[in-house]
Amino acid sequence: MSVIKNLKVFMTPPHACSYLEDREATTLFIDPQARIDANTYAELNEIGFRRSGEHFYTPHCKSCRDCIATRVPVKHFELSRKHRRLLNRNSDLQVMQVSSIDTDEHYALYEKYIEHRHDEGDMYPPCREQYRGFICKGGE
Repeated sequence: MSVIKNLKVFMTPPHACSYLEDREATTLFIDPQARIDANTYAELNEIGFRRSGEHFYTPHCKSCRDCIATRVPVKHFELSRKHRRLLNRNSDLQVMQVSSIDTDEHYALYEKYIEHRHDEGDMYPPCREQYRGFICKGGE
């Protein structure tokens, strides 16, 4: 039996949409007291939940589905010419596993992101505590 059927869910009152200007949204949140293990996280992800720090949420709007996440079936995905061009253009990039993301270098990147993408939102101005809660926690 699925563990997620036993999770308590809360719905926000209507609020300004974080994704689309001039729209109203409602959001479902998983009870913040719930213990989310890797299997439950995978199940939540599969049905469209997102993670922000220790919070798991999904848009839940009656009249709009424009920001619903798209899932790509990786086993059946084929690169298009455009994808190959992008890969070639970015061939200098490297992916590496690191032991900690709570570094000055990563925080500086986060800070730059907040200043350019969320300078009028409630995430501005960036601070280290917010970075740790949003990026570093919840994904262990």
